[in-house]
Amino acid sequence: MNYTEKEIDKALEFFWENIIPTASVNVIGLSGNLGAGKTTFTKHLLKSLGVTQNVVSPTFVLRRDYSIPSPSLPFREGDSAQVRGFLTGGLKNFDSLHKFAINMKKNPTKAEELLWENLRRNKFGSRFRRQHVVDNFIADFINIKNNLIIEVDGEVHNHLRERDDERTKVFNNLGFKVLRFTNEQVLKDTENVLGEIGKNLKMVEAEEVLPEGEDLGGDDKVGFTKIIHIDAYRLEKPEQIYQVVSKEELADKNNLILIEWPELSENIFDKVFLFEHVDEETRKISLKVL
Repeated sequence: MNYTEKEIDKALEFFWENIIPTASVNVIGLSGNLGAGKTTFTKHLLKSLGVTQNVVSPTFVLRRDYSIPSPSLPFREGDSAQVRGFLTGGLKNFDSLHKFAINMKKNPTKAEELLWENLRRNKFGSRFRRQHVVDNFIADFINIKNNLIIEVDGEVHNHLRERDDERTKVFNNLGFKVLRFTNEQVLKDTENVLGEIGKNLKMVEAEEVLPEGEDLGGDDKVGFTKIIHIDAYRLEKPEQIYQVVSKEELADKNNLILIEWPELSENIFDKVFLFEHVDEETRKISLKVL
């Protein structure tokens, strides 16, 4: 199934928004009708996690394993933690900030909308996220792989320089470089803005993401280091899943286990995502969380 980049991007965004910020979520069920894009989705998910090897369907072998080249950003004890390589928010206020971020995604400014259309298409060969919670703030755009944050400031920010300076200082202390542009720059000088972003991405990629001795305050790291992709549609009984993956592997929080599953009778999942192929012409994916 050849789904559009926009549909896949929406599905990935939905997926990560529904993985709660806790170390307990690592066994994910992918259910739904045949041809609904579960394997296609998994291929794009693995690509977004930095997996460069060829990702193929596990249909004939039931299981395929992939290593994630860089497990996550460092972990900081206390209010803020890097969880699963994508969630960078303060755990105390994450829920309220996350809800606010979702609302901001639905109501972007014209400048944010224009910049996102350029960033979301992987123009720079590196994935960006928008309205992403970092510590106790919401970054307009972030490239986690390269520790780069982009902020788009409206007129109101002219009166909030002190607060903006505080945000930048917090982001810098967490290892992120911050680029700031005004709404006017993004709308009227788009190519130069994109050029500046591209130049800084190249500069960051040429450096160590976090130089030795400049971590976030701890040596521990959390995050997925391995992905196990299972096609359980060919199993005759639910309990046969343990012939494909062990209970020890299911319990290992360094594993992200994605199981394409025809039934929901086996209660081994932390989350289940239901895929529905609803539009033959546009290859639209309808994705729900159960």
